[in-house]
Amino acid sequence: MFLNAKRAGLNRNEEQVCHGDFLVIFNQESGGELRAIVRHARMRQCGHWMMAGVKVGDQQITLSGEYGGDGLPVANQEKTTALWNRLHVLPVELAEAFWNGGGHNSSGKEGPAIRAWAQKNLLALKKLK
Repeated sequence: MFLNAKRAGLNRNEEQVCHGDFLVIFNQESGGELRAIVRHARMRQCGHWMMAGVKVGDQQITLSGEYGGDGLPVANQEKTTALWNRLHVLPVELAEAFWNGGGHNSSGKEGPAIRAWAQKNLLALKKLK
């Protein structure tokens, strides 16, 4: 989820592009706790998808969709486990709203509340614990 897109539009090849601070959400199990971090991302169109690569700690994470994992949290077990304790915990009420939000390839009802929380905590979310 872009929190403050610096540029969004089409490049000279008429492909979509966007860059700015991106909220990446991670999970280890469906319906469970969510954790997050903010990284600068430069997404560009790859076929029908918008994709980017970001570095989190010593891990390279591929992003797509609203939260990084095609509209879902990033759930790569190997990478998620290595970073898990260094990520920021989403408040329980936001995690519950996420799992019940109804989004599909985009945020659901929880989107505005998660964005507001991330913008309020932006400086902390840019750093690993």
